[in-house]
Amino acid sequence: QGSDPGHCLFKAMSCLAGCFNFVTTLMGQDEHSPGKASPAQVKEALARTRGDKAAAAEWLLRQPATRQQGGRPPVVPDVARDFVESLWAEYILKQDQAVGKFLSSRRLSADVVQVLEAKEDQIREARDHRAAISKLAAEWGAPFPGGPSAAGGPSKMPVVQATPVRQGAGSIPFGQVVQGRPMQGGPGYAPRPSGRRKAVLIGINYFGTQAQLRGCINDVHNMQRLLVETYGWRADNMQILTDDNPRCMPTRANITQALHWLVEGVQPGDVLFLHFSGHGAQQEDPHGFEEDGMNETILPTDFKRAGMMTDDQIGDIVVKNLPEGVRLTAVMDCCHSGTGLDLPFSWTQRGWREETNPYHSRGDVQMFSGCEDHDTSSDASTAYGAAGGAMTTALCDVLRSNPSPTYPQLIHELNVVMGRRGFSQRAQLTSSQCFEFDRPFLLDDIMPNRNPSIGRIFRRKFPPQPRRMQGPLANMLGIGAAVFGGLILGDMVGGLLFGGY
Repeated sequence: QGSDPGHCLFKAMSCLAGCFNFVTTLMGQDEHSPGKASPAQVKEALARTRGDKAAAAEWLLRQPATRQQGGRPPVVPDVARDFVESLWAEYILKQDQAVGKFLSSRRLSADVVQVLEAKEDQIREARDHRAAISKLAAEWGAPFPGGPSAAGGPSKMPVVQATPVRQGAGSIPFGQVVQGRPMQGGPGYAPRPSGRRKAVLIGINYFGTQAQLRGCINDVHNMQRLLVETYGWRADNMQILTDDNPRCMPTRANITQALHWLVEGVQPGDVLFLHFSGHGAQQEDPHGFEEDGMNETILPTDFKRAGMMTDDQIGDIVVKNLPEGVRLTAVMDCCHSGTGLDLPFSWTQRGWREETNPYHSRGDVQMFSGCEDHDTSSDASTAYGAAGGAMTTALCDVLRSNPSPTYPQLIHELNVVMGRRGFSQRAQLTSSQCFEFDRPFLLDDIMPNRNPSIGRIFRRKFPPQPRRMQGPLANMLGIGAAVFGGLILGDMVGGLLFGGY
């Protein structure tokens, strides 16, 4: 039709190449190809491109389901391994053009190169290159070059340097803040999740007492449904303690036993969950480590006889000896719960803030609490009209709506939901590790250890600053309206405060 013969020949060759790509995409003939497309994908591709096989092949190659099936990496194992090693060499060891040299040294199909280049773009744009490479290695089942034997040490990122100070030598300004950057220390690496999951859920309504609550047992059932229905956890891997079940009463002894069960025999890749809904209080910290001089406590059903459990005692069981590569997510819906596990880092609007006298550990522990240490938690109303803790209810509602929000989205949505329901308390996040905050919240996303030292760092001793306590729980504790580290309860009635957490 008068067209340029060279142009016609080029179009014909392009069409043939497109048909060849389409056929190889369907059949998976190339040993480095990601795998063949399903019939449904082929049908959708042809429909989208109005029968243009070259365009359909291009569309198919861009789809995640075509690039990766059955949990396998989108490339053969040796390519995945060498690609991850080249990423490590370029972005951690600072070897120029390491990825480019790898790509040019291998005879890879165009679609595989496209996948690898897209992955490199993600690594390049990530703020924490080490964590991004670790996550990619875990997804593809490739060895992670940043294990204990890796050369080159940690990447050069801003560091929270925790310098020990002798007692009595004066104080170091506390509250050091890292602007959303991960703390770099040991050569930790994130293992692949093992599939082993365990949970302990505790809810106490304190039936028949002056300080009876309404929603704590409902909180436990709500949290169990979230784990089972939304995240696929198994109910038979959970221990549930509620004071409406005589066989599983949340006494101090039973809570202690359950906490030991939670961490018994854990190995890297294991994922744990701890939830407490009930009364929280305070008592004097004999060491002066806490910034208000007070330890946070939870109250078992038999607290009048057996005593309260402090954050130090809980932390001794589930935090301090937790191995590297194990994830524990905790939710504490009770008064004075901001630092309820005595974790070293608190998230603020300016970044991670380190405690004055932090205790650093190896495991990945993240705790969400219903309020700061000086605040009180409150009862709320769930969508079904049953009483429940404001924090637990909001967390379950937010995560059911979006099971994998980013951390900023999660904290924001929690505060929006609680504020919309009339509660002034703010969600708090504390952590054993200082990690990049703008990442998805996933229960099995395990942060590697980046603490350069393990154990307590002492900088300053704080005097006790107890808060005035009044109301039914104060009477139960035998302190009336005396100044004591305790909780202040919810609704104003006759000049006293009743009915909260």
